[in-house]
Amino acid sequence: MKINKLIMAGIMAVAVSVLALDNVEIIDVAGRQRYPWNGLVDIDFELDSKATEPYMMKVTVFDNVGKTNLPVKTCYTENVSQKSNPCMVTKDTKRIVWDAAADLPDGFRCSNVLVTCQDMRTIEDANRYMVIDLSGGSSASSYPISYMSTPPAAGWTDEYKLTKLVLRRVEAGSFMMGSPDDEIGKYPNETYHKVKLTKPFYIGIFEITTKQWSLVTGDSGSTRKPVLVTYEKIRGNALAEYAINCYRKTSYCWPDSVNVDASSFVGKLRSRCGNIPFDLPTEAQWEYATRGGCEKGLNVGLDLSEANLNEVGRNINNTADGLGDAPSDTVTFVGCYMPNSLGLFDTIGNAAEWCVDAYTADLGTAAQTDPKGAKATLDSNHYGRAYILRVLRGGGYINGPNGAEVFSDDVWGATYIKFSPYKACRSAGRISNKTHWSAYPPNFQGGFRICCPAE
Repeated sequence: MKINKLIMAGIMAVAVSVLALDNVEIIDVAGRQRYPWNGLVDIDFELDSKATEPYMMKVTVFDNVGKTNLPVKTCYTENVSQKSNPCMVTKDTKRIVWDAAADLPDGFRCSNVLVTCQDMRTIEDANRYMVIDLSGGSSASSYPISYMSTPPAAGWTDEYKLTKLVLRRVEAGSFMMGSPDDEIGKYPNETYHKVKLTKPFYIGIFEITTKQWSLVTGDSGSTRKPVLVTYEKIRGNALAEYAINCYRKTSYCWPDSVNVDASSFVGKLRSRCGNIPFDLPTEAQWEYATRGGCEKGLNVGLDLSEANLNEVGRNINNTADGLGDAPSDTVTFVGCYMPNSLGLFDTIGNAAEWCVDAYTADLGTAAQTDPKGAKATLDSNHYGRAYILRVLRGGGYINGPNGAEVFSDDVWGATYIKFSPYKACRSAGRISNKTHWSAYPPNFQGGFRICCPAE
C-alpha cells in the first residue's frame, strides 16, 4: 500500500517533560521520521536511573506551522503494548513509535512539529483515586469517601491497606482480550478477540485485605494479606434449594441480576457508601485494568518465565524471597511486588481473584462491547449439589512452573479443566471453580478486588 502522507519536511523539535511523582526525568529525547518514509516516527528517549516501574506515557504533537495539535492515536512500543495513546513504557523502554500514516489525513504536509512525552501521572485528574474510609468498622452507618489526584507523597502506606480502601479510575477504551497464538503459556480457553469498554470505572489498586474485610463484615482479620473467601460471601448465594435435590437461581445471580445480598460484603459496602453499585469486576474489566495497555503475558511488558514472574507477584517459587509476610507458603502482604502501568498491585500472583462472570470455556472470536460474561447455568455432581462455575483470574501463590496440574474433581469442586497452574499467572490466564448454594465444603476460596462505575 502506497503511503502518500508526509508528516514534515524539516527537523522535529522535541519538548521534554518531567515525571514529577518520583522525580523521574525523560532525558535525551529525539524524534525522527523513518527513512525511507514509511509513515512511522521514532521518538527516542531515556528515563533516568530513578525509573523503577511501568508508566503510561502520552505523546502530544503540535504543528508549529498550523499551530494546532495533530491527532495522535496510534503509538506503541516494540513488543510491549498495543497501539494506543497513551501507551505503556517500562524502565527499559527507549523508543515510542508513532504510526503517523494511520492518524494523519492523506497528503498531509508539515515543515516543523513539536513533540511532548508526558507520564500520565503528572496530568491532573482530581478524581483519579477514590478513597473509602472504613475505620468506622462494621457498626458505622456510612463510610466517608474522598478523592485524590495523585498518590500520597509517602506512597500507599499501611493505612490504605488496612483502614482505607483505594480504587483507581480506569478510562474507557478498547483492547485485545485473551492471548495470541504465540503467547508463552497460552491455554485454549483464552480466545483472542477485541473488546470495547464504553464507560470508565474504578477498581481497587490492592486486593481486599483481611483487615478491610473485617471492618466491613465484622469477621475477624487484622493483616495486610488478601482475604480468601467464597464468591457467595462477597455477593450472596446465587442458588437456593426449594425441594429435595432441586435448585433455583436467586435474585443475586449475575448476569441475570445486578442485585447482591444485603448481608454480603458488597451489600454492606453499598449501603454504607450511598448505594454506589460496588461489585466484583467483570472479566473484561479485570483484564483491561490488569493489562494497562500491555499485550505481553505479564502486565509489566515481560513474557512468562520463572524469573519474570518472581518480580511480578507471589507464586510457588518465590515464597521465601523475604517480601511481605516472610517466610510464607501462602499469600503475602499486598503491594510487595511490581505494579502495572496503572499502579495496580498483585493482579498476577498472590491470590487468584474472583470476577463476577459465570465461566465459559470459549470467549469467542467476535468483537464485543461491554460484555457481562456468560449466562449462568446450573449443574450438579452425583451428590446432588447444584453449582455455577465462576471465573478466577491472575493465578495465585500456589501457581508456578513447578506446580502440579490440577485435575478435575467431581466431588470437591476443583476446576473442571486440566490446567497447568503456571499458565494461570498471566494477564490472560483463566481458571474456574464451583460456587455453591450453601457452605458445603470445600466451597473454593479466592481473593478479590472491588469495582464500581466512575460516572
